[in-house]
Amino acid sequence: MKTNAIARAATLTAVVALSACGGGSSGSGSSGVPPGPAPTTTPTAGPTATPSASSTARITISDPSSGTFAAKRRPSHLPRSTQTIAVTVNGGTPVSFPYAVNGPTCVVNATTNACTFDVTVPTGNDTIQVQALDASAKPLSSATVQQVVSGITVVPVTLAGIPAVAYPTIAQDSAPAGTPTNVPVTVHAQDVDGNPIAGPYATPVTLTDSDKSGHSSISPDPVTSSTQTVNLVLDGKIVNATLTGPGMSGSITFVSSLVTHEFTVPSKQMTAANAGTGSIVLGGDGAMWFGEQTGIGRADASGAINEYTMVQPQRMVRGADGAVWFTTYYDSSTGVSGELCRVDANGGVTKRNIGLFASGIVTGPDGNFWIADGNAYIARVTPTGVVTKFPLTAGANTAHANNVALGPDGNLWVFDESLQVLDVVSTAGTQIASVAISPLPQFGTGFSNVTFGSDGAFWYAASDIGRVSTSGALTELNGFLGTLLDLNGIGFTPPIVSASDGNIWTTGMWFSPTDSAAMFRVVPSTRTVLTVALPIVGAPNLPQPPAVGVGNGANGTIWFVRGNSVGWFTPPA
Repeated sequence: MKTNAIARAATLTAVVALSACGGGSSGSGSSGVPPGPAPTTTPTAGPTATPSASSTARITISDPSSGTFAAKRRPSHLPRSTQTIAVTVNGGTPVSFPYAVNGPTCVVNATTNACTFDVTVPTGNDTIQVQALDASAKPLSSATVQQVVSGITVVPVTLAGIPAVAYPTIAQDSAPAGTPTNVPVTVHAQDVDGNPIAGPYATPVTLTDSDKSGHSSISPDPVTSSTQTVNLVLDGKIVNATLTGPGMSGSITFVSSLVTHEFTVPSKQMTAANAGTGSIVLGGDGAMWFGEQTGIGRADASGAINEYTMVQPQRMVRGADGAVWFTTYYDSSTGVSGELCRVDANGGVTKRNIGLFASGIVTGPDGNFWIADGNAYIARVTPTGVVTKFPLTAGANTAHANNVALGPDGNLWVFDESLQVLDVVSTAGTQIASVAISPLPQFGTGFSNVTFGSDGAFWYAASDIGRVSTSGALTELNGFLGTLLDLNGIGFTPPIVSASDGNIWTTGMWFSPTDSAAMFRVVPSTRTVLTVALPIVGAPNLPQPPAVGVGNGANGTIWFVRGNSVGWFTPPA
């Protein structure tokens, strides 16, 4: 009877490994272990119970290994920082065993690191949870098995790492819009001690995609194993997405890119450097005319480019006669500062001395040119070069009427950056209104480029994209992926155009994988901005030239100039 009483009192024994490791080990209860599954109803041994009421579950953890002894620590099973193996039966109190790779309960050979623990359990169907814990009793890996145990029953257990943090990486951070595609995603999961997890995860990893448009998704979601093939699934629409994993600081970004057709300028001079911004316009001949350092270039849709040497353009515009007109700073051939020049279809130029330096110019419905030159007036210039200046009633010496746009009402809307108002002027030169902008915009450059959107509002591009209603209410859009400034952050005012697709397009940079050129599409109705990358030109690891000119072309295309090239694209959906 004494022998039976001792058998009933034994709750846990460790199997002694038959190896050079030698020795046996038993554990005691360990605090700080997360509770296991809810206990099942099982018979418990009472004072009159017989030994057959309990059985032995022989927990066997096999950790595949190969090579040197140090390599026999596969992280998916028993990570390096494992100190304790905790076993919980039917949701009861966990019992712990000390763990060491060369300890008394583990056998190491050429292919396997096998650890075996005997646990006394109720005979029958048991729920057994096994966890690997670190020195602070934090769980690193876990497995829960349901097993019918009778007598001595071997219970094979494969531990799965418990992800505490997961870092996604993507095979490419940009893909062309317009074509559905899958971009491979790799998930790097780690446990609470930073051990990498290979194989199945004890708890699924859910990645977060910031894109809520429905045009991108992560598949599968959640991710249950490091061996799964994971993709960022794109339906072909323009997408901006930031991907984050649980516990991750920061994020990775993805932007759609444009499919462009680009042509190198034969002279290979920088097409728009020091040639103003917005310096590409559609001529009446259907070709695109753009500014160069030493004159004007003409490009057709096939990429045929002609260059005409003449004075350097400042601001360019299409006139009522279909010809391309431009203003200048200084003409060394004539010694005149401030000219208005007309270019004919053969590249010939006719010059008018107007004495104005245009920071903004539009062709009015009256066939005249309207110029803002940073002073307290708006100037009307006829095609023959006759200048009439109309003072703005709010125009004290501090006035700075630096740009002008033609409104949908047929009036000129003059952007006064100094007073931060919109002055509405008729083609008769009568000032109709002066609309205060509120709240005051925050400009980061010397002046802004402007246009009217399909929503009937006034839009500008400076350091941010701004929308001003006709009543003066201001909304500044920022927080998009990238910046409107150039690489130096100064000396560049991004061009802006209201395109035939109903959206507004402007230019700038985004910063992945290197300093890359980008376009920004603004949807006026929703006031949302999406970054769309321009293809990388030249060496991929070098900073990319930004697009410094943008304009509407024929058949709904958008043209741009950057570096020593001219290109176009059809706006994707």
